[in-house]
Amino acid sequence: MASTPAQMAKEKGNATFKTGDYPVAIGHYTAAILADPKDHTFPLNRAAAYLKLGKNADAERDCSTVIRLNATNAKAYFRRGQARVGLAKLAEAQGDLKEALKLEPGNKSVREELSKVEALIDKARPAPRKQPSDTIVPSNLVSASTVTRRRRVPITIIEPPPQTSLSSPSTSHALTGNPSAPSSGTPPDDFMKPVVTRKLSGSLSTSPDISSLQTKPATFKEAKQARETIKPSRVGAGGGIFRPSGQHTIFPSNLSEDSRPASLRTTEKSVPDPPVKPTPPKTSVPAKSPVSLFTFTRNWEAQRSAKDRWAFLSNIPPTSLPSLFQTSLEPTLLVSMLETFLAVLREQPLPDAPDVRDRMKDYMINLGRVPRFGTVLLLMSRDEKELASELWQELGTASAAPWGIVS
Repeated sequence: MASTPAQMAKEKGNATFKTGDYPVAIGHYTAAILADPKDHTFPLNRAAAYLKLGKNADAERDCSTVIRLNATNAKAYFRRGQARVGLAKLAEAQGDLKEALKLEPGNKSVREELSKVEALIDKARPAPRKQPSDTIVPSNLVSASTVTRRRRVPITIIEPPPQTSLSSPSTSHALTGNPSAPSSGTPPDDFMKPVVTRKLSGSLSTSPDISSLQTKPATFKEAKQARETIKPSRVGAGGGIFRPSGQHTIFPSNLSEDSRPASLRTTEKSVPDPPVKPTPPKTSVPAKSPVSLFTFTRNWEAQRSAKDRWAFLSNIPPTSLPSLFQTSLEPTLLVSMLETFLAVLREQPLPDAPDVRDRMKDYMINLGRVPRFGTVLLLMSRDEKELASELWQELGTASAAPWGIVS
C-alpha cells in the first residue's frame, strides 16, 4: 500500500523528532495536518514536540483537537495535563490526568504525574491558622528560680533651702551639700517668680511692667484686657487681618487701587474674557470587548437558531473581535460563525438586508485582524475555505481575497 503525502510527512516528523530537532518536526507534522486534518495522530505528535520546546499553550490546543476527534485517546489527556501544569492550571490538569488514568488504569507514568500535580495543589493551599494555647501552668509547678526578687533600697531626699543670692552664706552651704549648714533666716523665694534685671526699651516701652501680671485675674474679661495691653495692636500700622471697622483683609491699607485684588477694588473694570482654546480631536481607541471569550462561547453555543446567534453577536462591536479572541480563536468556532452568517443572509424576508450585509462585512474584516488568524485558516479544510469564499461572494466580494484565500 502506497503511503499518502500525510503519512510521509508524519514519518519525516517522527524521524526528526528522534534526533531532537523539534522545530523541524513541528513543520513536518503541520504539513501532515494540512494534508489530512481528520487524522488525530498528527496533532498528537505535534503536541509532543511543542511540549519539548516548552510551548504549553500550543500543546494544549493540539491535545484539545485530538480529544475532539477521538475522545478516548489517553495520550491526549496525559499530554494536555502536562501542558496545563506548565500553564499553572493545576485543577484542570488534575482532571485530565484522572481521565487518562480512567482510560489506562495501569499506566505508571500517568499515575506518577497525577501524584505530582496533587502534591502541588496541596502545597498551594493556605496553611490552617494555629489556635492560641489556653494552657494554664499551675502555680505549684513554677520554679523558684523564675521568681524575681526585688531589693528595696532606702532613698533619702535632701533639699537645701532656696536662696535668692549666690553670695549668701546659706547658698555656699547648699552648694557644698552640707544639710546642717545654718540658713540666713530669710523666707525662701519662689523659683517661678520672674526676676527683671533691666528695663524694656523701644516700641514696647509703653507696655506695663511684667511684675504687674503676677496677680491672677479674677475674671476672663480682666485677663483679656491684660493680654491686649501687653501686645500692641498692628492695625494702625497697616498690617494684620482684622479691622475694627469690620473690613477685614490680609492686604495692607496703603496699597494702590490697581495693586489690590479684583475682589477688593472699589471700582469695577471691564476685563476681557480669556480666549477659548479649541478642543483637540479625540484619538480613536480600539474597542474593548464587553464580554470575555468564555462568556461569548457559552452564550454562542446556547443559541438555538442562526437568527438568535446573529442577534447575540450584533450586541458586540465588530472592532472588539481582535481583543475578544486574541490567539484563542478555534477553527470550529469560526466555521460556526460563517454558517450563521450565510443562514441569516439567505433567510427570507430580510427587510434590512443592506444594513445586515454592511454590518456582517465589518465582522468579517475584523475577524481577519484576529492575532494568528493565518494559522486558523491553515487548520481549516478545503470545504470550510470554500464556505468562506461563498460568504464573501454573498457580501459582494468576488472572492475571499481579504482573508488571503485565493480560489
